[in-house]
Amino acid sequence: MAGRDTGRHPVTGDGRAVVRQAVRHAVRQAMRQAVHQERRAGHRTSPDGRIGGRPALRPWLAALLLVPLLAACNGGAASAGTSGTTGTASAGPTATSGAASSAAGTDTAAGTVTAGGVTTPAAVTAPSATGTRPTVRNDLARNSLRRSLPVDGERFGLRVDYWTQVPTAQWSATSARDLHLAAYLSVTGATAPQVLLDRWTVQWRTLAVVPVLDDVLLDQWTDAPTGDLPGWTVTATYPYASAVTSGGIADALLERWRADGGTGVPSDAALHTAGVDAVVVELRYDLSIRSPGETLWHRRTVLDRLTVPVAG
Repeated sequence: MAGRDTGRHPVTGDGRAVVRQAVRHAVRQAMRQAVHQERRAGHRTSPDGRIGGRPALRPWLAALLLVPLLAACNGGAASAGTSGTTGTASAGPTATSGAASSAAGTDTAAGTVTAGGVTTPAAVTAPSATGTRPTVRNDLARNSLRRSLPVDGERFGLRVDYWTQVPTAQWSATSARDLHLAAYLSVTGATAPQVLLDRWTVQWRTLAVVPVLDDVLLDQWTDAPTGDLPGWTVTATYPYASAVTSGGIADALLERWRADGGTGVPSDAALHTAGVDAVVVELRYDLSIRSPGETLWHRRTVLDRLTVPVAG
C-alpha cells in the first residue's frame, strides 16, 4: 500500500546547495525589510532594539526562524552534532553502533580490575598440583634450634643458635617472618685459631612439588664489614649475632605464578594448592682463618639450611 506524501523529502547531493542558497536569499530579504522599517520610522534603532515603539525584526532572528525550515527540508530534526544513524538528533558525535560503553581495564601486575572508576581485586585463577604431597620437616618447630656445623679441614666448628619471634605456624611464602642467630666457635683442640667472619648471607626460597614454583628466591640479605675492617671476630664466648626480617610477595614468585597459569595476586592458600610446601632458609658463613703459629690466612665456607613448612 502506497504511503501518503507528507511533503517532506530528504535533500541530498546538489539539493543541499539549493536549500543553502534559498536560506541566504531569505536572510537578505529579512535584512532589507528591517532597514526599510527603520527608514520609515525616521530614526535609528534604540539600544533596546525597538523602532518607533515597536520591536525591530533583527536579521539574526529572521535567520534563526529559518533553521527549522532547513531541518524540515533535510528530513530530520536540527541537532547540535552528528549521529551514526540518519535522521537522529544528538548532542554530539555518537558511535555507529548507537550504544555507549564504559571502559574496563585489568592490571594483572597489580592484581586489580578498574571499571567505572572503581578499583577492585582481580579474580585469582589458581593452578592445582597433583599427586602425593611429601611430608616436610619443620626445623624450627619449637621456634628455636641449635646447630653444630663442622668446618672442613679444621679442628673447630660453628655452634649456631637460631630462633624466630614470628611463630613458624604463621610462616608462608608471602607473610612476614624473621630469623635471629648467634654463631660461636666450638673448639676441639687445645688452642683456638683466629677466626673472622668475612661475610654472612641468608636467602629465603620456596620448596614446591612443581618445578616452576620450586627454588624461587623470595628475599636475601648479605652482611659484610665496610672500610678497613677485615671481618668480625668469632670466639667461643663472643659470637657473631644478627637478625633479618622478610615478607611480602616477591616479583620472582609472581612471575613463576603466571608461568604456571595463575592469574591475579595469589594468596598463601592458592600458592599451597599450586604446590608450594615450605619456605627454605639458606645460610652461608664465609670465614677467614689463621691457625696458631701461622702468619697466613686461609678461607673456609660453611653452609646451613633450615626448612619450615607452610600451612595449606
